[in-house]
Amino acid sequence: GGLRHMGGRVIVEVKDCARLDLAGWVTEADTERGNDDALAGVVCHKRKGKGDPLDSYVTMTLRDFVALLTGARP
Repeated sequence: GGLRHMGGRVIVEVKDCARLDLAGWVTEADTERGNDDALAGVVCHKRKGKGDPLDSYVTMTLRDFVALLTGARP
């Protein structure tokens, strides 16, 4: 909670699952983004075999990436 970028809220959906479901997770993040009227929603998912959280992956739509780069949703 409380994550902001260029004045807009950013939702992060965090996952640690054995099986990838990128489409489902991105849909969840977008739903939460809409519920919070946030600028962007991203998914942070654990990288198999890596213990350091900084080695995790971040997945998002191009729309969310553009929103993060420009500060406005296209």
